[in-house]
Amino acid sequence: MRGNIYLIAGGNWDDFEGTLKKIIADTGLQNAKVAYLGAASGDNARFFQSTKSALLAAGSCEIVKLDFKDKEKALNVIEQCPVIFVAGGDVEKGIKILTDQGALTILEKAFNHGTHFIGVSAGAIMLCEKWVAWRDVDEENPYLFDCLGFAGIYCDAHDEPQWQELKALLKLLKDKKAKGIGLRSGSAIKVIGRGYELLAGKVDVI
Repeated sequence: MRGNIYLIAGGNWDDFEGTLKKIIADTGLQNAKVAYLGAASGDNARFFQSTKSALLAAGSCEIVKLDFKDKEKALNVIEQCPVIFVAGGDVEKGIKILTDQGALTILEKAFNHGTHFIGVSAGAIMLCEKWVAWRDVDEENPYLFDCLGFAGIYCDAHDEPQWQELKALLKLLKDKKAKGIGLRSGSAIKVIGRGYELLAGKVDVI
């Protein structure tokens, strides 16, 4: 049975902590270990410490860094942690690092066997189907690249109200009926199939 997917666009830190409490309660995994995946930020130490404090306050008992440079250790961490937190940063950088480390199949297997995933900002986008990037600084020649695909939707975070990148992504899709979810700052959703349940804040459907 697959795990749950929760997507967050961080707002002020008080809201973020409260949102995490709702999510941890929804999983029913209070006092569980959480694996922290910081690939998108290059394992930024400040990101980790801030997230660790918020997760502990939200009801986790321990936060363990997940690093695929040591596959055996990573597998042990995943086995011990029923929740994986995917931190923010740069979407394309995060996916490339995970791909280069051979982590995609491992993470997919964990998801398919019931591990829950929480993604914040760029981490939320990484959990979705695809994202968009540009080949030059003039923002010409956009292209799509695959993300983890655990959440069967397309989303963006923090780009309200224009949602220019999300609109660019939707324009490139073969499915012209596809919708995008714009996660406004301070919002959170639980992904349900190709839909969602709003947990906090406000989202825009594009």
